[in-house]
Amino acid sequence: MYQLIYYSVANPQLVQDDIKNILLKARTFNIAHNITGCLLYHDAIFLQILEGEEAIVKEVYHKIQQDERHTNIHL
Repeated sequence: MYQLIYYSVANPQLVQDDIKNILLKARTFNIAHNITGCLLYHDAIFLQILEGEEAIVKEVYHKIQQDERHTNIHL
């Protein structure tokens, strides 16, 4: 099992519905790809733990890095 943790700063235009949509899509994708972890959001900061098969987790992280809904991503 491979695990990574990152944090990032939410885009100021992000609203509560955006966060709910992120969580719903992540749950669906993660179940289908056998990824587990945790997503936290507080005071415009995301913290996420991802774990699973290394290639898939790295692929997901690469997509996360491209997402404009947050910036300043630190692994």
